[in-house]
Amino acid sequence: MANYLPKIVYNNIEILFKKPPNGDFFPIKRKGIVKRNYSYSGHAQASLSYVKNTVDLEFLLIDEDLKKEILDFYYAHGILGKSFNYFPHQDELAFYEVILEGNSLNFKKIAPLAHDRFSYQFNLSFYILP
Repeated sequence: MANYLPKIVYNNIEILFKKPPNGDFFPIKRKGIVKRNYSYSGHAQASLSYVKNTVDLEFLLIDEDLKKEILDFYYAHGILGKSFNYFPHQDELAFYEVILEGNSLNFKKIAPLAHDRFSYQFNLSFYILP
């Protein structure tokens, strides 16, 4: 049964999210990568190279411990362009092999929890490997 709580697995390390993403749990954006060529007679010919599937997730109310795990993953693995496994549901076996989109990861403080502890919001963007 789907629980909508994602999980990231890289180098046999698991990051378990405690809350589902805000909004759609897996919003896939598709962009066709098309190559255009022109013949000697001047006619344009287009051929589809591949379709790039991108997912952009927003997470709210992330605690300090999960933030640290995500930053460890980002600095040790994600920023280097290495692939990792993204599970949309922790309790299912289905996963996607993905790579981070871009090189930025920004956390915003959105709510205080206790003395010197906050909740955070951040976006996680990646594209699905074919």
